[in-house]
Amino acid sequence: MINKKIGEKLKTKRIMLGLSQKDLALKLNVTFQQVQKYEKGKNKISAGTLYKLSNIFNIPMISFFGEEDKSEENNLTNRMVLEIVKNCNKLQPNILEKISDLIREVSR
Repeated sequence: MINKKIGEKLKTKRIMLGLSQKDLALKLNVTFQQVQKYEKGKNKISAGTLYKLSNIFNIPMISFFGEEDKSEENNLTNRMVLEIVKNCNKLQPNILEKISDLIREVSR
C-alpha cells in the first residue's frame, strides 16, 4: 500500500516537472521500466533512491510520505492539471505561449 502511494506521488511530481519516465530513469541511473515499477508500486524505492528523487524534484524526502487532500474536488482538479501539463509538453512553443496567455486572461 505504501509503495503504491509513494509511486503515485513520484509520478505526479515527475509529470509536474515535465519529465518522461526515460528522462527520470537517466537521472537515477536505472531503466525506464524500473521507473514504471516504482510508479505502479510494484518495486520498493530504496532510501538512497528516495534521496536522489528528493534532490531531483527539489523537495524534502518526507513529502513522499505525507497525506494528500482527499477531497474529490481537489483530486479532480489535480488530475486535470496533470493532464494539461502532460499535454502541454507536446506542444510547439508558440502554441504553448498562446494557451498560457489564454489561461492568464480567463483566470483574472
